[in-house]
Amino acid sequence: MHTVTVTRDLWDWLALWTTVVAAVLALAALAASALAIHRGNVIATKADKALVRERRSAFELGVLARLVEVCGHSLPGSLQVVRGLLQVLPSEDLPRMRDEIARGVVPSNDLLDKFLDEYKEAVDRRLHVESIRPRRQKPAPSDP
Repeated sequence: MHTVTVTRDLWDWLALWTTVVAAVLALAALAASALAIHRGNVIATKADKALVRERRSAFELGVLARLVEVCGHSLPGSLQVVRGLLQVLPSEDLPRMRDEIARGVVPSNDLLDKFLDEYKEAVDRRLHVESIRPRRQKPAPSDP
């Protein structure tokens, strides 16, 4: 029987430690890619919500513009058109105008002027929606 003696030289130890370091780096890369995928999904979800919010705001702004136009002209059948337009807006918009329409009156001319403040409020709420990006805090001015 022959005895075999195994000797490890510098190259063997170098290959072993290189393999261990490569395995650790592969695990770190795997963790970094999982984090990147998660962050990408979060960003995509926020972007989808922002797109829906933007489309809804654009639609509602169009309805608000049409509403004032129909009220301003006050043609026959305007009451039904105004009721239909109010149906597609959120119920918290234009509460006083809704009360007037419920009584069967289409606000026009001077009566329409009474409702312009709540109309402007509804428009401003859609024009100044919150961004998906967090706002940066401005540094406080230092006292001289």
